[in-house]
Order: sequence, then structure tokens, then C-alpha cells
Amino acid sequence: MTKTTKTTIPDGLKVTGYYVLVKLNKVKETTAGGIILPDLLKDAEAMNISVGQVVGIGEHAFRNKDTGEYFAKQGPWCSVGDWVICPKFGTKRITFKGDAYSILHDDEIMGVVADPADLKAYI
Repeated sequence: MTKTTKTTIPDGLKVTGYYVLVKLNKVKETTAGGIILPDLLKDAEAMNISVGQVVGIGEHAFRNKDTGEYFAKQGPWCSVGDWVICPKFGTKRITFKGDAYSILHDDEIMGVVADPADLKAYI
């Protein structure tokens, strides 16, 4: 996936409340030249980078539960279509119609990146 690809939420899957639904980026199986990557590199990529595209935001996400107002004056710190970094552990990981998703609380988003291809994993 690249920054020009916008993922949409599949039919039958909706996030609610304070949760954000992120479609996880797939780990590369081969290099651009067609060389099959060894499991060690694929595991390092999966462990070090947990990047995905926001495909759904619950109706209460990024809002104060008492007032209903956004926490930040500028509004939510990410929106549908943004590529975000999310934690590898502590979130709910699911597979839906063959794609991997992470369901996480709005405050678990660690950052927004312009292009996930710019991130690299290190062993």
C-alpha cells in the first residue's frame, strides 16, 4: 500500500465508541527485485513497524466523555485515510475478509506518517 491508496471500511465491520479501526500494512514477502525475504527479516518488519491506515473512527473518539468536545482545539489528531503508527501489543487484532485490522483506543495512536513506505525496520 502507498500513500495514494485510500482504504475503505468493508461492509459488515464498524467501529464504535472511543475506538479507532486501522487496517494494518502488510509485511513484504519479497524485495522489489523478486527475492524472497527470509522469515527473520519478515518477523523484524512485523515486530518493529505496526503501521496501518485508519478506516473507521468511533463517534466518541478524540472527545471528552463529559462535554463531547474534542480534546485538542484542532480536532482529532488523525482522520480516516491517514497512515498511523500503532502499538504491536495491547490492541485487539482481528482478521476480516482476509485483511488484518487493529482496534485501538483513540489515545493509543502513536503518530501519523505521510507515507508508510518511508519507514524501515531494523534488526
